[in-house]
Amino acid sequence: QAQSFEARPANDLLLRAAAGEKDLDQIPVWLFRQAGRHMPEYRAYKEKTGKHFLQLLEDPYDVAEVTMQPLRRYNVDAAILFSDILVVPQAVGVQVDMPGGKGIVVPDPIRDSRKAQYA
Repeated sequence: QAQSFEARPANDLLLRAAAGEKDLDQIPVWLFRQAGRHMPEYRAYKEKTGKHFLQLLEDPYDVAEVTMQPLRRYNVDAAILFSDILVVPQAVGVQVDMPGGKGIVVPDPIRDSRKAQYA
C-alpha cells in the first residue's frame, strides 16, 4: 500500500510514484543533466560567483540555486540535489581539483589501501 504524506507539495507525482501508487495521471521520468554542457544560466552563475564546480558543492546556497535552475527552465516534476561522485574521495581525505578546462585532477591518489584516511 502507498504511504500517505501529511503535507504534499503542489506537484507530488514523483513522490506518489516512489511510494508505489499505481493510479497516476502520467509516469514521472528521470532526467540526468550535465548543466555545464547545455545550460547557459549555469555557466553564467559559475562566472558570476567565480567558483568552479567543486566549490559550488561546498555552499548550500549554491547547491540550491543550481538545483533549481532546471526546474525554472523545464516542466519537470522534481529535482535531485546538485552534487557529484567526487565528494566521496574528498570524504576519505583525497584531494580532488577541477581547475577548469583540464578535467579532474587528483594530485596524490591513494595507491595503497593502508594509506586511506576516513573522515
